[in-house]
Amino acid sequence: MKKILLVSLAVTSMGCSDLETEKLKISVNLENSETGKFSDLFSSIDYLLLDMGENEVLVRPYHIDFSSDKIIVEDRDLANIHIFDRTGKLQSSIKSSDSGGPNSIKQTEYIQVVEDKIYVSDIPLKKIITFNLYGNFIEEKKEQTFFDAFHYFGKERVLFLGLKNNPNQKLFIRETLADNDTSALYKFPIAYDWMGIGSKDGFMKDEFSKSVFFNIPYSYEIVEFNEKGEISNNFEFDFGRFGLGHNDRYRQAEARNLDKYLGENGLINNISSFFPMKDSFFMYLYQNSAEGKPTHHFLLFDRDLKLRYQSINPKNDFDGMVMGIPWTFHDNKIYVILNSVSFYNKYIELYAGQKISITPGSIHEFFQKNKEKLKDDQTVLVSLTLKDSL
Repeated sequence: MKKILLVSLAVTSMGCSDLETEKLKISVNLENSETGKFSDLFSSIDYLLLDMGENEVLVRPYHIDFSSDKIIVEDRDLANIHIFDRTGKLQSSIKSSDSGGPNSIKQTEYIQVVEDKIYVSDIPLKKIITFNLYGNFIEEKKEQTFFDAFHYFGKERVLFLGLKNNPNQKLFIRETLADNDTSALYKFPIAYDWMGIGSKDGFMKDEFSKSVFFNIPYSYEIVEFNEKGEISNNFEFDFGRFGLGHNDRYRQAEARNLDKYLGENGLINNISSFFPMKDSFFMYLYQNSAEGKPTHHFLLFDRDLKLRYQSINPKNDFDGMVMGIPWTFHDNKIYVILNSVSFYNKYIELYAGQKISITPGSIHEFFQKNKEKLKDDQTVLVSLTLKDSL
């Protein structure tokens, strides 16, 4: 059921020399969420098999990026980069090497696709390596600074330093590429010195504006950058009794008790997904549970950050298939990653013995076309197209 609610905005000053904008405080009452269904929010669902063929394997897809005609997928476990066409057929692979020699990658940490180039950061080798969209090496650059994510803004780039003890408690370094002039951006009050905290989403290019967004881990804070890599806006969500303050989160994490504490109190640790869409922002929240039955919140905000829709545990009323968490986005679509064997087994459970109609674009056509390959432990990329209007 769609809920149309107003969001209160409380404006407070940041008090940081590097940031002249004001922080928006956005309050969301999650108790207003009601059980929803996919057709409330999405207009269609489509399935794509990332077909690795017989000689390659994709173990754990992590960062996924898109070019005009390619899908680029990082395998976090094997540290390989795979390049698919838009039909899901594997075109080429950039394979990691234990030797760590020139022109090679050893351990991928982050990728960014810029026009016809793929930038890959390698932590052990302390470098960024550039490849073309065919997987061919172009160049590599040694790095002096440790970072978890990066984004090129033309003549500038911004590095996300992670949540460790950074200089002056700043999370980002902005560099002017021509003269290596640098500045530190965005003060963050807590440093998790004993653990590395990366970002599933990283820097998110808004395909419908010139902005780039960053969802800060272990917080409810979002930072917006302009086309020059300068912070143009930042906002923080307040989830009331379901939220967790910085000090409490740090104290529980330091005691190695955070997951248990979140579950016992039914809290939300951070914003699992925050995606800039065509005329809105999509948010997914994972609310922990002591009984192992978490609540999944789907929310949609307009471009003024007014809440347009919120629901809990929305049902897939298109075809009944069980979905994973919203993982990434592109072209006004939300993408979910499914294991092909799990998909196969769930399909059989749902439709065995039923009379089905195999129509173009349906889940049944997808299953029949890929039935044998789905048994081979591959990856299904599911796209949910957001409705133009609610």
